[in-house]
Amino acid sequence: AVTPRAGLTRASDNWHFKWLYGEAFREPNIETIHYGTTTESISPERTVAHEIELGHRLLENGYLTLSLFDQRIRDPIIFNQDQIDEFTYNNNPDMHSQGAELQYLYRAEGFSLQANYSWTHSNDDDLQVYDVPQQSGQFIGAPAHVGNAWLSLPTPVAHLSAMLGARYVGSRYALDFDPILAQTQPDFPLSMQRLDAEFTVNAALRYEITATTLTLGVDNLFDEEQQMPQPYS
Repeated sequence: AVTPRAGLTRASDNWHFKWLYGEAFREPNIETIHYGTTTESISPERTVAHEIELGHRLLENGYLTLSLFDQRIRDPIIFNQDQIDEFTYNNNPDMHSQGAELQYLYRAEGFSLQANYSWTHSNDDDLQVYDVPQQSGQFIGAPAHVGNAWLSLPTPVAHLSAMLGARYVGSRYALDFDPILAQTQPDFPLSMQRLDAEFTVNAALRYEITATTLTLGVDNLFDEEQQMPQPYS
């Protein structure tokens, strides 16, 4: 398998430009063949990705970066349940997605701020089994919007800093879950449910001395409910 990578970059003190191209290769493995799929009936999965990145310095210690990407998975290997207790792996139609990410970084002595926002759009006509009906450009379980922010501040104690992080995950769609059967409902797409957007906060203390760093953190500081939808049962 050949997985080429290519990149073209240009940079100065106040700006940079990148064009990146890459391919990935995934062959049918032992787990795939274990479920009755033969190597003659399934093709390798190939991913092709393009990305353009442009960055510019804002303020003396700040830097703004915009990335645009396009990714296509050809012949994706998907796990299927054809009938009860009959499982196979098959190649499915291409999965195609595009998106953008905006990132800002500000760093001064003892203080840093980093924030990003990303948006993703998927092709509705590619893989309908994972497509959300009447919701353009979104796959089951995947948010279209994600945002993050990190803040690091010094403390009066030498070598000790405090960190605060926030994460926003946009609304997603999932299959209805039956807690009695412990599985999702099979009447797709009638059993779709919309999950509300989530906002969580994380906090940590970091102590650095010589070559040693010790960190004590609390994930999901306010104990907000978090969902992990899956595109299968």
